[in-house]
Amino acid sequence: MDAGQRVDEREALAALCEWPTLADPTGAPANLADFAADGDDEEAPLYYLTGEGSPADLARSPMVEALRQRGVDCLLLTEPIDEYVTLRLTSFRNRQLVNVGRAGVRFPWEQEEAEEG
Repeated sequence: MDAGQRVDEREALAALCEWPTLADPTGAPANLADFAADGDDEEAPLYYLTGEGSPADLARSPMVEALRQRGVDCLLLTEPIDEYVTLRLTSFRNRQLVNVGRAGVRFPWEQEEAEEG
């Protein structure tokens, strides 16, 4: 996939990408278009985690625990090319793609809880 270089077709190409999800790490992969369409909040970030091993290995990572507790799904990216794609594909359909494996990731509910507390 050339999603990083073909800017004019980036969204069309990205919609075809398929990855396993936290909700079903061993099941059929979800394409990015369907993954983005799921959920109530059309502006919520799309979360993903990259890493080595199987999708089931990533699903057991402590980095996704906060998402699991909130019932928020997350893409599980295990192929080396996935890093390249996500470095260049920073948003999809006006929703930010957020790598939960990066240091300093803040979730929207953490900010809300800090303001309430």
